[in-house]
Amino acid sequence: MTHPESTRAISGSTAVRRRRLVAVAAAVAAALAVFAVIEGVMGVDLQSPGFGTSGAQDLGFAPVLVASALAGATAWGLLALLERWTSLPRRYWTIAVTLGFVISIGGPMSGAGISQSNRWLLLLLHVVVAVVLIPLLYRTVPSGSDGSRA
Repeated sequence: MTHPESTRAISGSTAVRRRRLVAVAAAVAAALAVFAVIEGVMGVDLQSPGFGTSGAQDLGFAPVLVASALAGATAWGLLALLERWTSLPRRYWTIAVTLGFVISIGGPMSGAGISQSNRWLLLLLHVVVAVVLIPLLYRTVPSGSDGSRA
């Protein structure tokens, strides 16, 4: 016989995991959609800047998928850790992912071998992932868990 409390906790946890998975998938899908518009509709051959002795490299579908999925998984993992280790997970997570986003902008804005318009389009990809991922994951934290109101 199961206890209703434990069943509720498990289903609540499953619902949170499902919402977080949807948030990551939505961020990946948004990045891929923007990439498809940039490459397919606008006809821009998107490239990542070169660093050191390496030159600019063609940016394809797979690196966009992997980078956005890794960003989402990292944000999700950090949120899960902060929920276990702190009493203010929303606050600390929001600060950490905002800093992470700002640092990630350094990639497209530095390096060599790409045009200014290419830099802006890479920046757009970073912004799209952040704008989708951060609010969706933020909403998965229970509203009373850190004293804030949802």
